[in-house]
Amino acid sequence: MRYNPVKQRISDTFQHRPFLRKLLFGLLRMILLRVWYVRRAIRQWAKHRKGQPQHILDAGAGLGQHAFYLASRCKDWSVLAVDVNVTDICRNNRLFDCEKYPNLYFKTADLLTFSQPDAFDLVLAIDVLEYIEQDEVVLRNFYTSLRPDGMLLVYVPSLMSLREGKNNKPFCEEQVRAGYSKEELCNKLRAAGFRHIKVRYVYAKPGIWSWRLSVKLPMQWLNYTKKAAFFLPLYYLLVYPVCVVLNYLDMWGNHEEGEAILAMAFK
Repeated sequence: MRYNPVKQRISDTFQHRPFLRKLLFGLLRMILLRVWYVRRAIRQWAKHRKGQPQHILDAGAGLGQHAFYLASRCKDWSVLAVDVNVTDICRNNRLFDCEKYPNLYFKTADLLTFSQPDAFDLVLAIDVLEYIEQDEVVLRNFYTSLRPDGMLLVYVPSLMSLREGKNNKPFCEEQVRAGYSKEELCNKLRAAGFRHIKVRYVYAKPGIWSWRLSVKLPMQWLNYTKKAAFFLPLYYLLVYPVCVVLNYLDMWGNHEEGEAILAMAFK
């Protein structure tokens, strides 16, 4: 399935007013287990940084939901969100400039060449590396851009996500690789210079079922016809309580395997 056309369709729908974009972010926070994991990791990172100025890079920011969360969480945090998609960057700058977020800025950049030595305390790369052939180059750029003791937060699909595709192809056609193993991701992080690395599987069986109900089926319907958007509110009203229970079961479990990997690596 092609993911970018669906994402662009969603972005087009929620682009006209800041409150619509915030509504979209709220819906994503409610629905996506990935967002639950990312926000929990950010909260853990932020525990010992309350009231301290922090410089944060959201690499491959996309719609901007993580960058907005970080900027709104603490006014002392300066957030730079970069993406190769010029349309998304321009829209986000226009929308959030109206909302007076002086600590949030969106910029067009190619992660293969983007590097700012010792500039950031935290770098996010959420669903990014699987779209980049030269992921080792990007990881080295992240390492260079981090300050000493800075953290890289990475979220990628695992090789087990092949189960969702056919003929060993990734679920989203735009991906250049279907996923990573724990060992492969750790080795690439170490090769980039990172030493203190924490890696865990996420999206085990409960998360998989939640994803199928809340993401996979709706995206397939939207990919087929725009008219599917009209009955999605009723659909989510019915399945959301089930997805919440499944998400909690996934988050509080210790999984030996899963369809995605969450990694925290320190410089």
